[in-house]
Amino acid sequence: MFKILKKTQFSEKVFEFRVHAPRMAKHAHAGQFLMVRINETGERVPFTFANWNPEEGWIEFIFMVVGKTTQCLSELNEGDEIQDITGPLGCPTEIEGDHVAVVGGGVGLAIAYPVARTLCEQGKKVSVIMGARNKDLLILFEQFASLPLENLFITTDDGSMGEKGVVTLPLRRLCETDSIDSCFCVGPVPMMKFSTLTCREFKIPIVASLNPIMVDGTGMCGCCRVEVGAKPSSPASTARISMRTSSTGTTSLIARRATRPRKPLPSSIMRRTAHARSKVPPQYRSSPHPRERGARGGARS
Repeated sequence: MFKILKKTQFSEKVFEFRVHAPRMAKHAHAGQFLMVRINETGERVPFTFANWNPEEGWIEFIFMVVGKTTQCLSELNEGDEIQDITGPLGCPTEIEGDHVAVVGGGVGLAIAYPVARTLCEQGKKVSVIMGARNKDLLILFEQFASLPLENLFITTDDGSMGEKGVVTLPLRRLCETDSIDSCFCVGPVPMMKFSTLTCREFKIPIVASLNPIMVDGTGMCGCCRVEVGAKPSSPASTARISMRTSSTGTTSLIARRATRPRKPLPSSIMRRTAHARSKVPPQYRSSPHPRERGARGGARS
């Protein structure tokens, strides 16, 4: 059992939990994630480390209420206990270059913060670009502001805080002045796509975290499958694929979902399926599955 030490509500649906987990806090690195199960009957959901303190023995993660599990999680309070937390999982984020731009959008700022903090601890120059729809959804501003950053840019869609616009505006200015060596971005998939396009235009390496599309955290569901250089990748347990510059100086990836190759159904399954269909009245029968039709030697006439 893991006790909730602190609960913070950033907005109507965005929460932060600080949980007592001393062993986990000693081994956590930026970019890694953890698996949470609220109770014995709950499902496992992955969350990325937002912060941790090995001396005090706690970890923090941020989540948005989007379904039943996160809704139940949001109803817990300080002093309550979570059944299971497993971690740290996945590979730490590694960014090359002496001056790195860290771009975070929405809840993705929870992932961007530990990455920016780690880069600062490594002695690198870091420029952070924060983006959100409005100032109420801009999380972790004070934490970012406390870091020794070269630049801190804020963009909001409605202009309620910082510059009105999207994160690619200050990113383009950094690229035009040739002041950054590489970039890391995390947030909504469209934001990462256009950040990649911007960096590709200036031949700057960029790494995109695909945690936003991770579902089960093990790679079994295939939701984190993407195409890298027009080649399907295997499901990544960390749901993170690097978009790096090739030898020609251009980034080779725009993240997009990849379709799984279809495999023929085993004959035993087809026999059981055909037997079950024979028990259904003709007026309620559906057409055979496309793979089943192919296995039969063609479509049904």
